[in-house]
Formats: sequence, structure tokens, C-alpha cells
Amino acid sequence: MSMHAFDAHAVAATAGAALSLTGSALYLHGVRRGGTRPHRGSWLVWAVIGVVAAGAQGADGAGWSVVVLAVQALATVLVLGVAVRCGVGSLTPANLAMLAVAAVGVLGWTTLTDPTAATACAALADGAGLVAVVPKTWADPHSETMATYALAGITGLSATLAVDSVDPASLLFPVYFCLGNAGMATLIVARRRANRAGSSRSAVSGGTVGSSRSSRPFAGPAPLASLAGTAPLAGMAGMAGMAEPGA
Repeated sequence: MSMHAFDAHAVAATAGAALSLTGSALYLHGVRRGGTRPHRGSWLVWAVIGVVAAGAQGADGAGWSVVVLAVQALATVLVLGVAVRCGVGSLTPANLAMLAVAAVGVLGWTTLTDPTAATACAALADGAGLVAVVPKTWADPHSETMATYALAGITGLSATLAVDSVDPASLLFPVYFCLGNAGMATLIVARRRANRAGSSRSAVSGGTVGSSRSSRPFAGPAPLASLAGTAPLAGMAGMAGMAEPGA
């Protein structure tokens, strides 16, 4: 390995570790402010799988990329500690299914000798925690930290760039981590924009109804159809989740 390549990997790993710590700090700041409500089940999965992934990368001799994942695992464990104390989430069927998938992932890591298969199990389990947050994010995108997910996506990219050898075992988890978190950040942005657009339409509709009533005071109540689309997604309102430091 050349000195230039070594330096490039070191820089990518350092940047990824710094981004991971920054994202976790933003999340914890949101918890302290009271806006963030971490999902205990998801963060338990992410903490366990983060440790497993770092171990898988290290066992495969992944070099500098393991530094990024090790820092990520440590930061996730810290958030889990806070989630246990002041988070949300109960043993619903969906959460139990998520934990079951995570358990399969951990079992795969501890029993499979092939590094690629073991890392795939880690990615599958971590993804179960990510998928569990989607319904709650769809219903209330402000309950999640967009900046934390965006930084995690960049962290995954940094980990990918820091991989010393181009092989599936070393690349699988950081690539998944990049794409999964970037996708979640995109979902949060899209849902926030949709909610703002819906609020604007509701305000305009409300102003129109108010004007109509002023000009025709005995016209009676506005049709119920004019209020369509303003009700919350009641079917998702009870979903437990992580939360938003207001990024």
C-alpha cells in the first residue's frame, strides 16, 4: 500500500468518525430539548448490530473503515442508554418482529464463518430497525432528526471510501449504511414538504370559508368536503419512534 493510499483511507476514516459523533450529538441534544423521543427497540437493534458490524469488519481485516464503524457503534450505544431512560416504544407485534430479525442477524454473525454472509446478516438486522421507524416518520416527520440521518449517510460513504480492499465482505455494510440513511433523510424532507403544503392548503381553505361566512352570515356551515385532507393519519398516530432534535 502506498503512503498516498494510506493517507486517503485515514482521512476518510477520520471524517466518517467525526460525522458519526456529530450526528449523535445532534440527536442527544434533541432528547435534552424534549423534542426527540428515541425508539428503544430500534436503538437496541442499532447498538447491537453496530457492534456486530464493527466486529465483522475487523475480523475481515477491513483496516481504516473499522474505525468509522467502531465510533458509530459507540455513539449508538450512548443513544441507547438515553433511550432506555426517556425513550418510547413497547412490545408491539411490529417491534417484536423487528427484534426477531435482529436476533437472526446476530445469530448469523456468531455462527456463520463466511465474512460476507455474516456482514449481510448485520445489514439485514440493522435494516429491520430502520424499516421500523418508517411508519412513524411518514406520520410525523418532525419526530426524526433529518441531519442525523444525512450525516449517517455521509458516514457510510466515508466508511466505503476507507475500505482497503474492494470485496463484498468489506463493502456490503458501509454501502448499505450510506444508502439506508440517505433514503431516510430523503423521506423526512419529502414528508415535511408534503405536510407544509397540506397546511398551506388548509389555511387557504379556512380563509375562504371564513370570507364566505362573513359575506353570507346565514349561509350555514361549510360543506364537510372542504375540510377533506386535514385530518391526521390516525392509523399511524400510535406508532412509536425515535425523534427529532429540530435539525
